[in-house]
Formats: sequence, C-alpha cells, structure tokens
Amino acid sequence: MLDDIGGIRERFSTEPTLDGRIDRAYDAMKQWGFDALIYDYTPVPYDLAGELMIPSLLKLRNIATDMPEYWCERGYFRIDPVQQLALRTTTPFIWNYHRNARTLINRFMSEETAPVTDYLLEREMSCGVTVPIHMPRGDYATITGVRLGRCQDFEREAAET
Repeated sequence: MLDDIGGIRERFSTEPTLDGRIDRAYDAMKQWGFDALIYDYTPVPYDLAGELMIPSLLKLRNIATDMPEYWCERGYFRIDPVQQLALRTTTPFIWNYHRNARTLINRFMSEETAPVTDYLLEREMSCGVTVPIHMPRGDYATITGVRLGRCQDFEREAAET
C-alpha cells in the first residue's frame, strides 16, 4: 500500500487544480474497491453557536446528486455520525450504517441521526472509510471512500486493504 500512496502523491503533484487532485484520489480509491468519493472542507469545525459547521466546499464523485441539498441545506452534515467521529479523531476509520455492523460510528447513532442513516441506506451508500484531516490553523476536511451497495464483509475487506 505504501507504494500505492507514493504513486498517488506523484499523480497528485501533477494536477494544478483541486478538482484534478480529487479526480486522481477517486481513481486511486476505485483501485482499492471503493465506488465513490466525498471530500469536504470547512475553515473551522464549529460555528459561533457551537454546532458543527456546514462545509464551505463539498466535492463528490459518483454520489447521489441530491446529497449536497441534504448535507448542506437540510443540515444532515451536522448530525452525520461519520462527521461526529471525524471531529474526534485523526485516525482513518471504517464505518457502516447497518444496524448489525460494529463500527466506531455506532456510539453516535440515535433517533436524531436516523435521517442520515435512512438517506444512506436508501441510496446504498452505507459503508466506507473516512480520513479526517485536522490542519494546524483549525481548518478541517475529510476525504471518504464509499462502497456502494454490497456491504457484507466490508469491514474485513477494508481492514485488509
């Protein structure tokens, strides 16, 4: 995998735009068995009211076209268990929204987060890996690889990658 990461870094550096770099990341994720990519960025993790800040930048590859409306305009981003965990860790993590899955997001799943779970299950976007990026000035991003549809044995497969 380290060789893969070195190659990705090389391809990244040849891309002059953020969209180009996200495309290269998406290409790499597909090689690792992911079907979609989500990148979000915000200059600060929380707003003045103490709520999770809606991202100022959201880039998607092979994701439902209505996701920006739900995550940004309807506020799903604020209640998303993946984002709740990503704020609290610097370590990449595997997640799965199926009830019987035992991933770290389980502790954040509740009635309040049910709309997020329902949305993702309905669109078969219920498992993936997220890499939280906490930057020195407090800005914050995540890059997420999503497995569409088939989530049986996902945790095992992702851990082996």
